[in-house]
Amino acid sequence: MLSREREHRPRGGALAAAIVTMGLTTGFGTLAVSGAPAARAAAGADPTPAVSSGTATHYAPTPQGNCSYPSPPPNGLYAALPPSEYDHGAACGEYVDVAGPQGHKVQAEVTDQCPECANGHIDLSQGAFSRLAPLPAGQIGTSYHSVTNPALPAPLSIRVKEGSSANWLALLPMNTGNPLSSVQVRNSSGGWDHLSRSGYGYWIAQGGEGPGPFAVKLTDMAGHTATLSGITLSPGQVQNTGTWMYGH
Repeated sequence: MLSREREHRPRGGALAAAIVTMGLTTGFGTLAVSGAPAARAAAGADPTPAVSSGTATHYAPTPQGNCSYPSPPPNGLYAALPPSEYDHGAACGEYVDVAGPQGHKVQAEVTDQCPECANGHIDLSQGAFSRLAPLPAGQIGTSYHSVTNPALPAPLSIRVKEGSSANWLALLPMNTGNPLSSVQVRNSSGGWDHLSRSGYGYWIAQGGEGPGPFAVKLTDMAGHTATLSGITLSPGQVQNTGTWMYGH
């Protein structure tokens, strides 16, 4: 598990006790902590998201979250979800709308997992948290839900993991907007091989896909598909494609 420098700064024992008993009482009312993760709709399904309610905290920047993205989003707005909502990496690349006290809202990209967070507890970057409340508040009541088809920050890019070869391949798609449902690579027969999702953002072909270059097909949870050609076997490098997942 990646080490994450925490900066929760709770307001006091009463607040901590309220969280443990699955409710959060603040000057803004009482929020019950939801036991259900925010919904990620399957392709073609009703995209109406479930809402998780509970608490938000913040943490200091880290070089790399559990989703393995090489750098944080340029706007500094990102989030870590509890294990059940992170869902073994299925939430990587997802965006969540987060509402805090006094009607303040922020949209953040899921780039990390918060191992010690219970359901309904979202851990925000300092930049995201500060859109909702001053950082010294430490913990606030909040609600959040996944966003379908958020505005994309850039065209798709692919990172080939270090150690990849003709016999083992790991790909990290970025700027997908929605979480992905599948990643495929065209094989020598013209068909498509399905890669397996890891718990750390990469999609893996255990037996490799040859020396490349590769054609890679991405499908997201909203049913969008994009095919990227000319992806080379260049471990450790981010390859920009100029192709958008949707909306362009």
